Amino acid sequence: MNELTEKTAFLSARFNFLVCFVLAALIFSVYFQVKDHDFVSFDDNWYVAENFHVRSGLSLENIKWSFKLQKTKASHWHPVTWMSHMLDCQLFGLDPGMHHLSSLFIHGLTTILIFLLLNKMTGAVFRSVLVAALFALHPLSVNSVAWIAERKNVLSAFFWAATILTYIYYVKKPSLFKYLSAVFLFVLGLMSKPMIITLPFTLLLLDFWPLDRFKLKGKKLFSRLVLEKVPFFLLLIVFFLIYNSAFSGDNFVSMDMVSMKLRAENALVSYVRYIELIIWPHDLAVFYPYPSEIPLWKVLSSGLFIVLVSLIAFLKLKKYPYLFTGWFWYLGTLVPALGLKQVGLWPAMADRFVYIPMVGIFIIAVWGFNDLVSGLRFRNVVTGTAVVIVFAFFIPQTCTHLKTWKNSISLFENDLKVTRKNYIMHNNFGLALEKENRTDEAFVQFEKSLQINPYYVKAHNNLGKLFLEQGRADEAIKHFTFVLEREPGNVKAHNNLGTVLAKTGQKDEAIRHFLAAVEQDPGFSHAFINLCGAYIETGDLDRAVMYCKKAIDIEPDIAKGYYTLGLAFERKGLIEKAIEYYSRAIDLAPDMADAHTNLAISYSKENRLDQAIDHFKIVVNLNPGAANAYNNLGFAYFLAGRFDEAESCFGQVLQIEPDNKVAKQNIQKVLAAKGLVAQ
Repeated sequence: MNELTEKTAFLSARFNFLVCFVLAALIFSVYFQVKDHDFVSFDDNWYVAENFHVRSGLSLENIKWSFKLQKTKASHWHPVTWMSHMLDCQLFGLDPGMHHLSSLFIHGLTTILIFLLLNKMTGAVFRSVLVAALFALHPLSVNSVAWIAERKNVLSAFFWAATILTYIYYVKKPSLFKYLSAVFLFVLGLMSKPMIITLPFTLLLLDFWPLDRFKLKGKKLFSRLVLEKVPFFLLLIVFFLIYNSAFSGDNFVSMDMVSMKLRAENALVSYVRYIELIIWPHDLAVFYPYPSEIPLWKVLSSGLFIVLVSLIAFLKLKKYPYLFTGWFWYLGTLVPALGLKQVGLWPAMADRFVYIPMVGIFIIAVWGFNDLVSGLRFRNVVTGTAVVIVFAFFIPQTCTHLKTWKNSISLFENDLKVTRKNYIMHNNFGLALEKENRTDEAFVQFEKSLQINPYYVKAHNNLGKLFLEQGRADEAIKHFTFVLEREPGNVKAHNNLGTVLAKTGQKDEAIRHFLAAVEQDPGFSHAFINLCGAYIETGDLDRAVMYCKKAIDIEPDIAKGYYTLGLAFERKGLIEKAIEYYSRAIDLAPDMADAHTNLAISYSKENRLDQAIDHFKIVVNLNPGAANAYNNLGFAYFLAGRFDEAESCFGQVLQIEPDNKVAKQNIQKVLAAKGLVAQ
């Protein structure tokens, strides 16, 4: 008997391994295109590409940073997520394809865990496989997997599933080690994303079905099961306090912007809308904007639907227990994402919000279909045909939706096609176009964003930056001032307004805004650099050096910081120090033409003309159409006594700018020098 049991267990393990292998193969075959996808300019920059602490990899200092409560506009407390991104950067640098594959790997592991936990609880192998496959390959999972910034979502889901599986092992054969392991995995999930806070309630649902723990003999059974979850509930309180303290009052979306009435109505409608998208995924987007209002009939019908299904779940508790567990899994796990309390940029709906909740709907669908066909003569044929049809419908849509995530342009274009009045995506599309130097098109998108929402400060900020780059200072000031009237603590607007004021000679006012920016956000390295530049212009070089060093302390690989510090030392007459910092800037940004130019000038002052010439040559190669670059190189040749090369450079200037007076004067100097040499 023991031999038979061992043999059965061995065969079962081999079969489970085969199932897991097939699931993994399916997932990677569908999703593998993400290896060619880029970072998108919608949080990916803040989470990875432009985040110094993340992109510099795992280090003790960066790990400490990941645990800090950072009260900025995009604050989140999820140290495990931060460290996951850091590890990717440590291993792969800023190769977006590898970052995508890491998220895909975690998604695959989560799928396997969902299969294992359902199979362990129910013994229904085929149904467990179907639920796991639906979760893995459904189009609504795409946003979580293909969006690098949503690593927090796939990580929290992984720990969600790992906690449940460990809890099941504890229930089957209790031990303190298994229980503490489940608690520890729950903590890791909480440190990945707060969405996981509903897990203790889900464990109680699983106690009812399929674990059947409510049928155990003994008094006060429910109380005992709740008492068993006390450590989980205590952790919820602790982490809730941590999450809350991670946000200042400015982080929360005010009721003036989105009323509680609209939030509550949207929550009811979203419950039903998500089910619609699970059954028939269409017009999928990364950001669904809030409507200005929701028709009363839609709110009432959605509320009625939720009440009716909940009532049926209670009435059919004994006959269809999976309906109760699946339905309240769905309702409960969506609560944190309903937007009743909103932080930062909050959509009316988001595909990523339903990543874990939709498993409850899949449980209802798969177990319900099994009951529906249980009495049919050709049950297996019907089931097999249904499975083929479902996945033949979902998989192509998943592949198509994945393509929209290839880069920022394709992503935002898709959103604007499938949503209406989406001022967020018009603004983001404008940023993506600006990055591609498609400035005129970017202008159009920012203006469209403001036509829909004239009070959207990000679009005002971005439009102001374009005006600033075009030298239209008055228009830039108007937009930055508008932002600060709406949000006096907006650090980007303070920094941008300071920049334009500095360029128009209003240095004291510029300094005031740069100081406001760094007071609001002490980690804003670029504002510190701008503050340094402003103090250089006012001649307060000691303060300039102090603030620039602060920028470098915050972000040690910021090339502009070293360059600006070099400027300050050059103005102080400390040429060797200037050379040191210009050189560091060039090490970090070899294509920084200004740094090469200033380094060459500093070398010239030290009479190190060969080195000066080398760097002026680099500037010419970087800017072959820049007359001033040839002028500088020609003058360095002249000082070095290399008159023919100097004359050639000044001649090149005149080809670019025939009326360049400086070049004409320099040629005369060269000719005069040649005459003196001849004599």
